[in-house]
Amino acid sequence: MKRWLLLSALLVLFTSWTYGQIIYEDFEGGVSDLNWTAAEGTYNGVVANTTPDAVNGSAFCGSYTKADFSSYSLFWVTDYGTFDLSEYNQFKLQVYSTVATSILLKLEGPGGNIEKSAAITQTGEWVEYSFDFSAAAGNTGLEKLIIFFDPGVTGSSDTYLFDNLVAYKPGYIYEDFEGGAKLTWGAINGSYDGVVANPEPNVINSSVDVGAYTNNPDQNYNFALADLGTPMDLSVNNQFKINVYAPAPTQVLLKLEGTGGNIEATKNIAVTNAWQEYTFDFSAAAANLGLTKILIVFAPGEFGSTDTYLFDNLRAEPKGACTGAPVIPQMIDDFECNRNAIYDGGWDSLYVVANPNISAVNPSEKVGQFNDPAGPGTEWGALVIDYQTPLDLSTYNNLRVKIWSPKICTMKFKLEGISPAMEIDKTVPDVDQWVTYTVDFSPFAASSFSRIVFFFNAGVNGEPGDVYYIDDIEWTTAPSLPALEDFENGAALFWGPLDGNTVVHGTFNGPGANPDPTGINTSSMVGCYTKGSSPFSTLQAFLPVDFSLTGYPQLNLDVWAPAGSATVTMQLVSPSQGNKEVTRDITATEEWITLNFDFSDYTGITDFGALNLIFDGGTAAAGTTYCIDNLGQSISTADPCEGVEAITNILDDYECQRNYTVFYGSQFLDVVSNPHLDVNNGSTKVGEFSDPANDPWAGLGMETVIPIDLTLYNQLSIQIWAPMETPILFKLQG
Repeated sequence: MKRWLLLSALLVLFTSWTYGQIIYEDFEGGVSDLNWTAAEGTYNGVVANTTPDAVNGSAFCGSYTKADFSSYSLFWVTDYGTFDLSEYNQFKLQVYSTVATSILLKLEGPGGNIEKSAAITQTGEWVEYSFDFSAAAGNTGLEKLIIFFDPGVTGSSDTYLFDNLVAYKPGYIYEDFEGGAKLTWGAINGSYDGVVANPEPNVINSSVDVGAYTNNPDQNYNFALADLGTPMDLSVNNQFKINVYAPAPTQVLLKLEGTGGNIEATKNIAVTNAWQEYTFDFSAAAANLGLTKILIVFAPGEFGSTDTYLFDNLRAEPKGACTGAPVIPQMIDDFECNRNAIYDGGWDSLYVVANPNISAVNPSEKVGQFNDPAGPGTEWGALVIDYQTPLDLSTYNNLRVKIWSPKICTMKFKLEGISPAMEIDKTVPDVDQWVTYTVDFSPFAASSFSRIVFFFNAGVNGEPGDVYYIDDIEWTTAPSLPALEDFENGAALFWGPLDGNTVVHGTFNGPGANPDPTGINTSSMVGCYTKGSSPFSTLQAFLPVDFSLTGYPQLNLDVWAPAGSATVTMQLVSPSQGNKEVTRDITATEEWITLNFDFSDYTGITDFGALNLIFDGGTAAAGTTYCIDNLGQSISTADPCEGVEAITNILDDYECQRNYTVFYGSQFLDVVSNPHLDVNNGSTKVGEFSDPANDPWAGLGMETVIPIDLTLYNQLSIQIWAPMETPILFKLQG
């Protein structure tokens, strides 16, 4: 693949890592990255590239003159360390030769050696040669890299120029557009615009030529299509990668299809007007021998897009060490096998590197390295993860991350996407070691955030050389609060019949032995209660003096009820506000179940002093016994729309009547708390549409699975808050 290698490659341990490759040597800046030594012949050092071209436009390169008295005149790299071929074992080297001959590249060390040769047939121009060292992928003892020009020939003393020694992962290149398209591309709905010059090379894609595709605004699925004619072999190479240059935040869908069916996946596009690489795991189709077509969809599901997208370097690689690795759904990025993050801001300062400090806290081999921007105005330089769609924080709402910091500082963790954003600071107390931080965002579980932001050394300008490491970014559940009552060491609360009236309100027996230690509750001790004569017989407990619903508005209780039982009502007693109650159905009898009582509507009440339980309220059942256990608090997990029946003529109220699907413009729509509550609209939640710039036909499209019946309901009503006077177009189609 012909590439322009950028002048600003990052040096890490004498090696430049960019996405999908390791640049061992590029001589940029007029200096060498490696320590070159000649045993025979002369290493002439770094020289100016006097004949730059499309293959190698670098300003500098290396030079070597062969010794005429040696048939195997050689030079090598010393003091590098061990070459890791476990993943990056496809080596490439660019050479400028004035004679037709050959080149031999060799790696050797205590682990043995491996060498490969390439014929030099083109002279007077830069040519890139490839060397497959995958056979040595398991060799961990290769410490020396040797180059032979004109090997086996005596009497030659030619000078050779060389540059851009790069290692890649193995795989199969389906399309790179260099020298023209390798595949025959067509279009469904939109238009394939052919091969164009790369308008803005970067570290992701420095190729000379790329492909272009323009969407048709009248269609919501525009396909770039290539039919290979023969089945693809996905048995090994099933991790598909593609470079995309997008003018707007959206998504890209990659699909393989044929007589064997199809497989597809979608990735969010957060970074615009810059090349990014997206990976699609198609290992599930490894045995499928009937996939012959490649389809790419930009902005899938969106009408109105007239954007032109650039794409390049479509290839497939082995899953390698990640084959069979467990999938961790809540892992955002572990920089190894569970890489689910789409980075926006700071993406070009983040690199996957070897763990600089393997320890008990973080035994991972690979981690993320973030190079904090330095100088004035960098105090809020950040790393941003963009989801585009709202995060579901209903259960997993604690952000856990491991960070290695070179200095004592403040780490700021922030959720964005709606206003106001929410941020939490953590002090970094220990330097030069891994520390695990847990950030509790559970109080904001009902919000519709879509971005996670990390500020390293927040509020302080970065200094040259500031490097932070990050790993195992994941969502977890909120830490459990100590149980209010579990009866294991006696009763923590005072329990008894309301007002101490045993005739009317029954008796409490406990702690006592668990009558049914199976299922979800195998505790030894529980509390049991026998109803009195009143249909509303009430068991009461006095709450701790520091009881609060702040952050944890839900009370959870394990209940064992006899056959025929139907409901449990929990009341919180406030001297100033009275009783606040929630009733839950008993979904199973004669076994332990957990009931969740959500008091989110009452978090502002601070003087709850007692808790009442009413079993089968309104039913006279004197002498009936129920058992309880494990009373605790948590974030709200109850569905606020539970039991709400759909009102079919309401399209969307952004609360419980969400009866239509948004198929167009969903990336610009968020459900937010109503920022303008008034008499005209007292709804708690509303839809917020962020109108994208330079897109005159951006909007919202909503659809239902059956045709809209306008025979009765044919007047469309909608409430809108707008920041300016503007026309609004309403359209029905289908």
